[in-house]
Amino acid sequence: MEGAIHYLANDIFNPNVMQGIFDVIAPQYPDQLKIQEGFFPYEEYSTDEAINYFQHNYWGMTPVTALGVDPATIGIPSGFYRGYEFGYWGEQSVFSNKDLLQVKNPVKPYKADGKTPNLWGEQMMTQAIQHQKYRFNILKEAFCGALLGDGVFHFYGDGVDAYYPGPGSTNYILNPHYRLSAVTAGTVTYGGWTTGGTWATAASATPIYDLNQMILYMAQKLGLQVTEIWLSRKNAQYLIDADETAAWIERSPRLAEAMLTVESGLAALNKVVGGSEGIKWVIEDRTYPERMIIRTRTVASTTGTVTVDNDACLGSLTTPTLMFHKADGRERLVTATGVSSNVISFTAGDLDMSMETGDFIIYNKRFMAEDKIIFKTTRTDQQKFGSLPVQTSPEDTFSPGVHMYAQETIKKPNWFVTQGHLFRGGPVVFNNGGWCTLDVH
Repeated sequence: MEGAIHYLANDIFNPNVMQGIFDVIAPQYPDQLKIQEGFFPYEEYSTDEAINYFQHNYWGMTPVTALGVDPATIGIPSGFYRGYEFGYWGEQSVFSNKDLLQVKNPVKPYKADGKTPNLWGEQMMTQAIQHQKYRFNILKEAFCGALLGDGVFHFYGDGVDAYYPGPGSTNYILNPHYRLSAVTAGTVTYGGWTTGGTWATAASATPIYDLNQMILYMAQKLGLQVTEIWLSRKNAQYLIDADETAAWIERSPRLAEAMLTVESGLAALNKVVGGSEGIKWVIEDRTYPERMIIRTRTVASTTGTVTVDNDACLGSLTTPTLMFHKADGRERLVTATGVSSNVISFTAGDLDMSMETGDFIIYNKRFMAEDKIIFKTTRTDQQKFGSLPVQTSPEDTFSPGVHMYAQETIKKPNWFVTQGHLFRGGPVVFNNGGWCTLDVH
């Protein structure tokens, strides 16, 4: 984001965009902003002072004063001031005059007389702004999830390549001692306990011990009290299946009865790692679609490769399972055999329909990393996801929140209307946030 402006200009009249993304591909979860609300509570600001944040640490203690004497003040050293630069986030759709005046509704092209066209016009613009708001919420949730699990964010979609905090592989939100790993058997680098290694290896894994040691490490070394443990269903299953867990279960028949499902198993294990007041377990397995536009045609059951606009959403994956989607709604689930330089390889016989330029491929990406356990703490005042005052146009006054706008531009003899929404904001993490991660597979 880095203070830059990122607009997504959609080919909004393409049926793939209008129906595919909103109705077919991306389910609208009731807890759509669960991660943001849980870790980055949204806050609006309405004063100019909110534009520049500063960071400071405590600096010593005031000297003892006599009773009835005003306490001395502690100055904030200038070295701890830090300004935060936020980015502009937004989307816009451009409607040209020929489209608004000529494009017919594909569902009902004509009115009852069969001759007068039903032009999409206003209906299209209304639908576009709904899509934009929905997609924008998905982007914010994916952004927050990436910061928690991976410590970095990289999003590519519709021509926009966005990073936070930066494109470098060493850019992270949290310092290393907040990001521990139990993957390799032996002593954990910062925590100091001896782990059995990756949780995927049931015979040697020590998940209950790792969890307890992580909670102890956070309390004694970092001064953080754990309130919630967020994990993927796969990690929850590894936790339940480990031989060490089975040993715990064998000691208590009642515990065994409570381990029939992952959810009930976690509730039972809370008695082991949670203490008297308990720790909340949250399984986070939601996904969102990242879209790759097809740039080369394929022939059904014949072509074994396809070139896309950008394969950045796949990261280092070489054999992902992808959804090939056509404008008419047909789709095929295909497992790739290789990914290199925006070229995706697959078994030709697995794709029995031809793909045209402009069709797209969907990779359903997780909101939160699958291989990490996220420990949420009581230090919830250390991070915010705030919006700052923005202007929708030079004539408007500053006000917080997400702004919708429309602008008509005339370039004789043609004209077009731009409609979209704009948001200025991003995460504010004071020092290190109120969470830690444990890599377990």
